Parts: sequence; structure tokens; C-alpha cells
Amino acid sequence: MKHARTLLVLALSLLGLAAARPAWAHGGGTLRLANAEAGPYRVSVWTEPDVTRVGEVHVTVGVAEPAPNGQDAGPPVLDAAVAVTAVSGAGGRAMTAEASRADASNKLFYEADVVLRETGPTRFEVRVSGPLGAGMAGFEVEVLPAATTNVPLLVG
Repeated sequence: MKHARTLLVLALSLLGLAAARPAWAHGGGTLRLANAEAGPYRVSVWTEPDVTRVGEVHVTVGVAEPAPNGQDAGPPVLDAAVAVTAVSGAGGRAMTAEASRADASNKLFYEADVVLRETGPTRFEVRVSGPLGAGMAGFEVEVLPAATTNVPLLVG
């Protein structure tokens, strides 16, 4: 009987690990903006997880000076203030997080975690302020309900 309980606890623990949200590596994700104009800057933005749901969304932002041709990104900007705001279309509720290079795995990028509390269309705005001035770029996503996992508990 003791052996069966140990196996049950082990099996439930493994199910819990499998159902847990994966730990996201910082950086990467789904490309949302590529070299978009944000005032005097070019920004590229990625979000994780790939499917945007209620809960935490990791946002990675690359900020660059414009290239001489004015179309592409030039050298990275490493001394800007970057803020990410998510505005829910349903209730108009805004959630803002300051993006930083401090905890980024790649120090060329700014990263922030934004907590989304509502489903529906949501606009993300990335504001950049730095030596060249200030600007903003944005994109929209559809926020789905939080993922749920129903694991039946079999105890006999």
C-alpha cells in the first residue's frame, strides 16, 4: 500500500510538472514588429508565449538608430528608456512595464513582463526615449483566456 501511494504521488507530481507553464528563455518569441519606425528609432518587438493569453507576457524589444538609407536598422541604442504598455480594447485597462537590459540574456535587447488581465483585442505600445528623441510604435494581438489543465484525480 505504501509503495502504491508513493507511485501515485510521483505520478501526480510528474503530471503537475507537465501541466506547468514552461519557463521562457528571455529573448525571442513571436516577431510582432520588425524595424518599425518609432520616432527617430527603429524597433523590433517579440512576445512570448506564441499564443497571447491572460497572464504574463514576456516582451523583448530591440532599439536601433535608423540606417543611412532610412529604411533599415542601424547600430543598437543601448541607453534608451523603454516602456511597454498593453491596452485592452474591451475595458481600456492599461498595464505598463518598464523594459530593461539588466536581466536580458542578450544585453542588446530590452525586456519586460506585462501581466494581461482581460481577453479580447489588445494594443501593445512600445515607447522609446533616448539621445535622439522619443517615439512610439505599436501592434495589436487577440488575448485568449488563460490556459487551464484539468487533470482528473484518481485515488482508489
